[in-house]
Amino acid sequence: MMEVKVEDLKFGDLVSIFWHDASEMAGPLPKEEKYYEQVIETVGYFLGLKGVRKKHIIVGMERLPYPEWHITSIPVGMEIRIILWVREAFKKVYPGTWKRARRIVMRTPLEKLRGSFKPECWRLVP
Repeated sequence: MMEVKVEDLKFGDLVSIFWHDASEMAGPLPKEEKYYEQVIETVGYFLGLKGVRKKHIIVGMERLPYPEWHITSIPVGMEIRIILWVREAFKKVYPGTWKRARRIVMRTPLEKLRGSFKPECWRLVP
């Protein structure tokens, strides 16, 4: 385990990324500054950087049973701390599909990787 910068990451690294997220409040405005910050920890495989106007750190967090993936895209600059747990873990867990997965991520637009879209391209593992 070591702390790294985003430029040190390789496809498939198992990471924890602590980052600032937007938050929403209802009711009276809090007086203390700490209530306005939302820090999230995302744990998963680093899949690369994507984005046209703003680069995003793409993290594959879980493989669903169908077999699709749930990803998070974190705007670069919002990360606070990145912990590298296992270098190229995706390659070790999915040795037969990691190259294909990397190609798919590189060619798929960010908007198709995000949200509830269930892209056929995420069917990486039999």
